[in-house]
Amino acid sequence: MPSRQQVKDKISSYRNDQRDLAEVRAVVRDYGWALQWAPLMFRCDPEVCEVACESYGPAVEYASPEIRDNQKVALRAVKSDGTALLFLSEKLRSDMKVVIAAVKSQPMSLQFAHPTLRKNPKVVMIAVERDPNALQAADAELRRDRAFLLEAVAGRPRCLDYVHPDVRHDRELIKAALGQEYHPPRSPRPKPTPKPRSDRSRRAISLELRQKGGKPESPKPYLRHSSHSSAMNRSARFASPGRESPSVNRSARSVSPGKESLSMNRCARSAAPGRESA
Repeated sequence: MPSRQQVKDKISSYRNDQRDLAEVRAVVRDYGWALQWAPLMFRCDPEVCEVACESYGPAVEYASPEIRDNQKVALRAVKSDGTALLFLSEKLRSDMKVVIAAVKSQPMSLQFAHPTLRKNPKVVMIAVERDPNALQAADAELRRDRAFLLEAVAGRPRCLDYVHPDVRHDRELIKAALGQEYHPPRSPRPKPTPKPRSDRSRRAISLELRQKGGKPESPKPYLRHSSHSSAMNRSARFASPGRESPSVNRSARSVSPGKESLSMNRCARSAAPGRESA
């Protein structure tokens, strides 16, 4: 395989003559980048440039201005390498057919397309389907278009890095990018209307109910059986006929007939006749 210098020397040795056409075509068929050293006559030849661009797309950079405005040569160049779109004329960079062929070959070549085609949803979608990073080359208005973005970012989370900041935090876009079904948030339940409070006190309400013959409801039902009422109930049970309370029983036992308390016996013995107290 010859070196780059050998290829350069070989193609530079040819004359600017039609008789060397076959040799020049043979060289650029294998080494399209060698077109830059070809004689001027061959760099203006559509057939030679077409062969060179088929081998190496960016070789269209070294073709004459007339060739860079040739749609047939341009299509060969961008199909080989989409970045060749950069070297085409402004007319071809705004050609829908050429730009679509370029983004199919190299999606990031969308950045070299004419601004009118960078706003085109069809062209941008073709590029994004092949590389989500190509969305950054789209026009700012298209990157703000919510309807287009819902289709473009579907299943492509990387696209969220390049959408416009105004819609970057849209929940529906995020769910679409993550491949999830979007469910809009439910509206909050209405708060219950509080009952109107009366300005009268509980005592006034109870008195009114008594006057009408009704029974006022206790404001605190859990206090109906309080500790105080329980103690009174126990006292009532012990005070029933034929039953005495434990405290009364203990006093009665201590002063029962035939039995004296220890303190009374001691006083009687100390005061007995013929015995003096110590």
